[in-house]
Amino acid sequence: MALSFEEPTLLLSTVNLAKTYAKGLASSTYSLATSFEEQYKKNLEWVYKIRNALLEDRFIVYFQPIVDTKTQEIAKYEALIRMKESDGSILSPYLFLEQAKRSNQYIEITKKVIEQTLMHISERKIRCSINLTIEDIESENLQSFLFEHLQNFDECNKITFELVESEGINNFEDVNEFIQKIKSFGCSIAIDDFGTGYSNFEYLLKLQADTIKIDGSLIKNIDKDQDKYDIVQTIVSFAKIKKLKVIAEFVSSKEIYEKIKMLDIDKCQGYYFGEPKPFDAIITCHGM
Repeated sequence: MALSFEEPTLLLSTVNLAKTYAKGLASSTYSLATSFEEQYKKNLEWVYKIRNALLEDRFIVYFQPIVDTKTQEIAKYEALIRMKESDGSILSPYLFLEQAKRSNQYIEITKKVIEQTLMHISERKIRCSINLTIEDIESENLQSFLFEHLQNFDECNKITFELVESEGINNFEDVNEFIQKIKSFGCSIAIDDFGTGYSNFEYLLKLQADTIKIDGSLIKNIDKDQDKYDIVQTIVSFAKIKKLKVIAEFVSSKEIYEKIKMLDIDKCQGYYFGEPKPFDAIITCHGM
């Protein structure tokens, strides 16, 4: 059981947070109670911080270019969430997304990404990828929100939804139903972080994806590590047989890029071509 004495608008968030940490405390000794309390207070601060950022519309989308490997021309962008502090500083998602998940605020952040990204696609005539987690896909709230927006959007063929943390899927039937619905609007599907965790080729086929993104841990040292080069080569060969497009993440240097070209990977993404930025900054940088 978990209790919260916070204000009504935060009851659900804080109860979920309390449950999460109470489970951790149950398996610990009494001597850890103080550290638990400190951790709980710290995370409660994040609940308020995230809540206020949502209310004040301080979640913003940054865009990272994805380029054609052969031409180095920008083919599309990936939408990546950032949180703006009240003082104007920008926070990485690594600092707040897990807290948002624990406190049931994550879905509202995903909605912000969808709204802002669709606006940019419509206004700027770009192609763009949007990340979706299993939490997103399993949320009826998010599904209704997403399908309603896609139903009234004329450029769905410019959207790719990237399935993040796909190894957490337990019910392939429901996920495939979601994927087929997404594809019926004209959107495409990519599997993010392929090649690590529990990702495997059978898994890939079950999800009926159009594109795979090879995990950055396999790419970032591919110019120095022959084993990783061989693994990526195997993945690319399989993708070609199944007529799947391949994107390499974490392309951070000319040396890595040259290896990617040798492997005939379709597209590249990484700091060698551009870091995530607000879209107006990207336009200035690339002279669009």
